[in-house]
Amino acid sequence: MANYENQVSWSNLVAFVNGKLKELYPTIKRYGNDDVDGATPPYFFVECVPYRLTHSTKNMQHKNCSMKITYVQKTPNQIDSIRKADEICSLIGMVVDVNERKLLVKDFTYEFIGEDNNILQISYTHDWWESTQEEESGELVETVHTSIKRKEE
Repeated sequence: MANYENQVSWSNLVAFVNGKLKELYPTIKRYGNDDVDGATPPYFFVECVPYRLTHSTKNMQHKNCSMKITYVQKTPNQIDSIRKADEICSLIGMVVDVNERKLLVKDFTYEFIGEDNNILQISYTHDWWESTQEEESGELVETVHTSIKRKEE
């Protein structure tokens, strides 16, 4: 069976971002795809968009995704949005530590989306490799008995 203990899942990345946002902005709610209906601004909407999961070999797979953080304000304020983009960029940093793994943050950017182009959306990508090598599940040896005999000439 493969060792999934230290693998990074898409849900690990969403949980990481939500945790970081809660640290920096404890009073601003965070939503995902499952509970955004009925959300009242201000809030963050966090999602992971997988680009690729490729089995490169029998024992290795290559993963790539984009993390998106959308900030919906009660009243649009461009200066506040840009400040949030800078703060979140600093908060996320260059390396994300998830499941005892360190993933490089690549291509951090932001744009304004929505009908009036006044909703901040921050994006960055991750690209990493996972081992899918099967672990042997044999019994562990508890005791080893040895003896040494001297060979007579």
